[in-house]
Amino acid sequence: MLPVLKHFFQDKTNQLNMKYYPLFLLIFSFLFGCQKDTASGTETETEEETTIAPYLPLSTITFDDFSAFQTPSPNWQLVGDVVADFTQKHALETTAGKGVLLNLPDATNKKHLFTQLEHGDLELEMEFLMPKESNSGIYLQSRYEVQLFDSWNKATVTAADCGGIYSQWKDKVGGTQTAGTAPMTNASKAPGLWQKLKILFRAPRFDQAGKKIQNAKFEYVYLNDMLVQKNVEVSSPTIDAAFSDEQPKAPLMIQGDHGPIAFRKLRVKTLAQDSVKLSNLTYQLYTNGKWDYIPDFDTMKVAETGTFNSFADLENLAKTKDHFAIVFEGNMDIPNDGQYLFETTIDDGGDLYIDNQLVVHNEDTPGIGTARALIDLTKGTHTFKLTYYEEVWLAWLTVQVEGPNVEKHYLLNPPSKFPWSKEAAKQIIVTPQDAPEMVRAFLMHQGEKKTHAISIGAASGLHYAYDLQNASILSAWKGKFADVTDMWDGRGESQLLQPLNAKIELDAAIPLAKLNAAQAKFPTERDTEFQMLGYTLNAQQFPVFEYQLGKVNVQDEIQVQEKQLQRNLTFSGQEKNLYYRLAVANKINKMPNGWYNIDGNYYLKMVQEKPVQLRQSEGQDELILPVATQAQDVVSYYILW
Repeated sequence: MLPVLKHFFQDKTNQLNMKYYPLFLLIFSFLFGCQKDTASGTETETEEETTIAPYLPLSTITFDDFSAFQTPSPNWQLVGDVVADFTQKHALETTAGKGVLLNLPDATNKKHLFTQLEHGDLELEMEFLMPKESNSGIYLQSRYEVQLFDSWNKATVTAADCGGIYSQWKDKVGGTQTAGTAPMTNASKAPGLWQKLKILFRAPRFDQAGKKIQNAKFEYVYLNDMLVQKNVEVSSPTIDAAFSDEQPKAPLMIQGDHGPIAFRKLRVKTLAQDSVKLSNLTYQLYTNGKWDYIPDFDTMKVAETGTFNSFADLENLAKTKDHFAIVFEGNMDIPNDGQYLFETTIDDGGDLYIDNQLVVHNEDTPGIGTARALIDLTKGTHTFKLTYYEEVWLAWLTVQVEGPNVEKHYLLNPPSKFPWSKEAAKQIIVTPQDAPEMVRAFLMHQGEKKTHAISIGAASGLHYAYDLQNASILSAWKGKFADVTDMWDGRGESQLLQPLNAKIELDAAIPLAKLNAAQAKFPTERDTEFQMLGYTLNAQQFPVFEYQLGKVNVQDEIQVQEKQLQRNLTFSGQEKNLYYRLAVANKINKMPNGWYNIDGNYYLKMVQEKPVQLRQSEGQDELILPVATQAQDVVSYYILW
């Protein structure tokens, strides 16, 4: 079966035979798609869906005023919005208001900005925008820099590029930095677009005498959702002599003496070395039954009691592989007041109680399932109870917890090996060579698994994914093409193609519709007359997608150029009141250079003049275009990021 499916994915015939798609999806979902979903009690093709996120939200530092910061220099301002021309060095335009933090240094005012917050270990998320050729940095504990730099389209990156980490400050007087750790890949977007940075930082450790016993470390750095740094130690501060010492806690600092930069989101979570701990643990074992549900333990006879210190070897504790149940009890020590997230992963089922209150219910058809719940707890000791039953095959139980200043961690010993783990697979990488690569595979888009996607990789290093149901570009990225390990290694359980660099995501809705008037609402449901027709290959072996709406046929050709995509849409046939939606976003700005800034996510520009309308609908901005189909009409536009 797998070779047949693989051939289906990699087929490069001139026509996409859409009649086989439903059969393919039915077979693939039956073989690999069903996964337990403890939130809904149903089986689903998608990844685990729960109403509660797997991590607690970070605290937001707002930019409504400067209350979260120490006294700022005049180079720091609060504005409502920022737009940058990506073709002009340091060019910025601002809108009055608040919500965006902006640094505009000059010869007189170019001081750094420090938070009131002092931190040790820190989890940080931020969004920033840089104009062309700008340079800045974020300094953890005011000492350890992650570089922020306009590195757009650079073929080779160094520690001085965006996401880079300098190793140390060699000459604290003269100001000479050593080379550091370059980002693993260039995940930077074009100047003037909003970019995301996510960091997990570990502060240096000191003994009771104040002597440093462990270096500071960046456990990870993600740039635009792409891992660019992992487990990088920093042996000393990477800034000048004023901060040459190292401390257990110090403020976060944003560099102010180089180029312009803006921030619109800053979220943090300080992490103490506290943890939730269990003590006085006992268990009651039940072996006199076979259950496919959480049993009523009050009606059952205890086979054995004792103490325990791990959930890792339940079969050894029960002295049998199948058909047993256990009740674990003890005390739980909570380090801080606040909201806690508990997560259980169980095969087959069980309930978690705190102070005799049911917190997490985890029960479904046999198999591993994960469930989560939130509860407010006070600092101190609470009672803990966890029921568990094992039906057949696998005995598995883990409990994780996260709280205020408490990092997510396992209660008791973490498992040495997960039941679904295997030897590290050799990555299956698709690399375009002489001709484009076209891979039909599931793809994640805005948190949803798209099942009718095709990803097209070009040797030039620009790639995109297309929705074969809705005729929309789902995403685009640069650099290396795709990792398909999750499709073919083992059972191929996730069935996902993974882009190998940071991607932009576009709107996935059908872009073509018939409107009664230019201001009419764009439909959210596909028109009954809309039909995908497949694709042919052009002279360069790239697909030209074809579809129709009513009496109008559309050829959708996406050309891969050096720095951008060019989309050419050819409309033929006759249909009244036809409109094409170029983009929809929270905010669309038309710039003086003719480009549209689409929510700070990417740029769009018409190749030829067309009567494009920028309008508001349902609280969002839309770019729509009337299509003249009395004769053949061609619409072309660029996508750049």
